[in-house]
Amino acid sequence: MDSAGHGSSPTVFLAYPPAPFEPQTKDTLVVGLVAHAPTLDPHMHFERIGVLVNINMFDSLLHRNTKLEFEPSLATSWKALSDTQWEFKIRKGFASTTARS
Repeated sequence: MDSAGHGSSPTVFLAYPPAPFEPQTKDTLVVGLVAHAPTLDPHMHFERIGVLVNINMFDSLLHRNTKLEFEPSLATSWKALSDTQWEFKIRKGFASTTARS
């Protein structure tokens, strides 16, 4: 009996083997996640799973290192032009359909 006077019963945990999967072609990447991302829109990720998908699909101008300092990613350098404007130099070989000259 436990401290409340109830009989104790054993706790049982069941583990099921993962579902079998079909072999994929050499150009297919299969990633196992605990859930589906609610959207592929990089601006609409509010859950951890969406953030994980976003990180692996899109690149950003800067990243933070383990000391939380900014380091280059798409941007090779950056500087503040004013309190509200920044200039980023983008690495060679990158093209964006939304970039402006």
